Amino acid sequence: MDADWAKSQGYGVTGVPTYVAEGQGVVGAQPYDVLVQFMDAVGAEKTG
Repeated sequence: MDADWAKSQGYGVTGVPTYVAEGQGVVGAQPYDVLVQFMDAVGAEKTG
């Protein structure tokens, strides 16, 4: 097992892609709306 996989397992990553911010996460391919909700929940600033 390489270092990246070991580190990921240590963080509890169970699938890819995995998005993590502000102690929250989304695992696996998700619809756009789910990612927007996640970004809103973590307070990401909207640009453009």
